[in-house]
Amino acid sequence: MAESPNRRSRPKRVVITGASGFIGGELARSFAAQGWHVHALARERPRPAIAGGGITFMRYALEEPLRLDSFAGAAAIIHCAFARNNYVLNVAAAERLLAASRVAGIAQNVFLSSLSAREGARSEYGRQKYDIERLFLIYGGAVVRAGLVVGDGGLFASMRAHVRAGWPVPVIGDGRQPIQIIALPDLVRAIEIVLARELRGCYIVAHPDAIAYREFYRAVAASVGTSARFVRVPYSALSVALFVAEKLRLEGALPVNRDTVRGLRAMTYVDPRGDLARFALAPKNFFEVLQELSVSR
Repeated sequence: MAESPNRRSRPKRVVITGASGFIGGELARSFAAQGWHVHALARERPRPAIAGGGITFMRYALEEPLRLDSFAGAAAIIHCAFARNNYVLNVAAAERLLAASRVAGIAQNVFLSSLSAREGARSEYGRQKYDIERLFLIYGGAVVRAGLVVGDGGLFASMRAHVRAGWPVPVIGDGRQPIQIIALPDLVRAIEIVLARELRGCYIVAHPDAIAYREFYRAVAASVGTSARFVRVPYSALSVALFVAEKLRLEGALPVNRDTVRGLRAMTYVDPRGDLARFALAPKNFFEVLQELSVSR
C-alpha cells in the first residue's frame, strides 16, 4: 500500500535532553529549523529563544522517572543533560534513558561526551563520561567526544568572564597542557551528520590544532581587552585552595575546581582528523571563533 502524502510529510521527531543548556538549546533550535519536531527535555523551561515552532518543552530531571510521552514517535535521542559532581546520578539516569529508548523502539541514541572521557581517567568527570559512553555503545548508539565547546555560553563563557573580571589564572607545571576546541556550530553540524547517516560508534569532534593552556588564556584575555594574570601554583597547594574555596562557597574565585584540575594534569592530545574527514568537516580554529564572538558582542 502506498504511503499517504500526509504520512510522508510528517516531520521526524528528536528527543534532546538538557535542552535548556548551552549546547542542548542550540541543538534544539538547529533541528527545529531543519524541520524536525523537537521534544526539548529539561529541568526548567528553556529560554523564549529556544521555544517556538517545532519545539515542545517537557520537564525532565535526571533523578525523576521518565515520562513515556517524551518518546512518542521519536526517531532519535540526543543525551546532553548532566549533573555536576554526581557520578551515580549521571550513570543511573543514562541507564534509565536507554532502557526507555529500547522500550519505545527508538532507532538512534547519541551521547554528547568529552575528550576527557577515557578508561582510568583521573577526573570523576572523565570517568563518568567514559562509563556512560560504554552504555550507549553497548546499546548500539553513537558517542560524540567533543573538545572544549567555544561559543557565547557554557564553560567557555565562564572562563572568559573570569579573565574579564581580573581573577588570576592558576598554572600547573609549565602551562603547556593542550586544549582542543570545537566551535558550537561545528559540533552541532557533526551531530546532525551522525543522525543523518545513522552512524554508530565513537567519534572525535575537535579542531586538530591544540593550543597550549597559557596561550589559550592569553588569547581569551586579549579578546575581552585585558591581560591574563597567571599564578603558578603547585598541584598540592592548588588542591588545598580549591578544597577550601568549595567549603566556603567561593568557587567563583577560580576558573577551575579540584576535579577539573585533576583532568588538566592528565590532559593529552587526541587526534580527530580521521573523524573530521569522515564528516567532511573543516572546523573553525580557536582564533577565528574568538574573532566572531568579539564581533557579535
